[in-house]
Amino acid sequence: MSFFFLILFSFLPFMADEAPAVKIIAKPQAIYIEKTSTGQNLNFDFVVENATSENLTLSSVEISIFDREEKLVLRKFIDGNGIRPSIQTVPNREFEPNKPLIIFNPFYSFADFTKRKPI
Repeated sequence: MSFFFLILFSFLPFMADEAPAVKIIAKPQAIYIEKTSTGQNLNFDFVVENATSENLTLSSVEISIFDREEKLVLRKFIDGNGIRPSIQTVPNREFEPNKPLIIFNPFYSFADFTKRKPI
């Protein structure tokens, strides 16, 4: 069974009417998928570059996983909510203009969804 992964990054401030403010590339280009006894690990990180003239702050990262019928299978996120915000697991959240930074992939491990039974 195959799944579609959608990863969203959100930054402050957000500039909706301008050219893309942020360039995000997965590295390495060939993403390695490691099968484990409980599912799979995706071995890659992100290179993020701020294409604006202002500093940007990473405020959240979200992943949504859909099956072949485009039904949501899983959604995970890290953000600034709570007493110990999960976004703090990303140490470098401030992006200066035109300075690429590597961000570790916070969602690298996934259970085997093919073994799930419908509720």
